Amino acid sequence: MDPNPGKAKTTAMTLRSLYLTTCTSLILLYFAEGIVRTSTDTGMGRWLAAGETLLSVIYFCAAIGYVRLSRNRDDHK
Repeated sequence: MDPNPGKAKTTAMTLRSLYLTTCTSLILLYFAEGIVRTSTDTGMGRWLAAGETLLSVIYFCAAIGYVRLSRNRDDHK
C-alpha cells in the first residue's frame, strides 16, 4: 500500500497542468507565425497561414474549455 495516496493524484494534476501550459504556449507561437505569414505571403501560402491561424485558435479555445470543465469537475469531488 502507498502511504501517501494523494501524491499520485497531485503528480498527475501537476503533469497535466505542465503539459497544457507547454502546449498552449507553443500554440500561441503558431498563432503569431500564422498572423505574420497571412499578412506577408501571397497565393497558397497565405491560405495555408490562415488555416494555421484558425487551427491554433480552435486548439486554444478547446484548451480553455478543458481547463474550465476539469476545474468544475475537481471542485465537485
